[in-house]
Amino acid sequence: MTKMFRMAAGLLGWFALALQYGLILAGDFDTNAITRTINFFSYFTILTNILAALALTLPIIAPQYTFGHFFQGQR
Repeated sequence: MTKMFRMAAGLLGWFALALQYGLILAGDFDTNAITRTINFFSYFTILTNILAALALTLPIIAPQYTFGHFFQGQR
């Protein structure tokens, strides 16, 4: 059950990030895509959501690696 919740929450996080990035790129045609991408990654909320999505998905995708163990709570 924990793996299912973790994967569902991680996928929801990645979907929300991808949707937000798509909306950023689709809007405001006065600036180029590079400037909008830098602006997207300059928000602390976006960076925190990326970290949360990584923390939820890495233990399932790569449990044998260091970050997979770290986010799973194992040493």
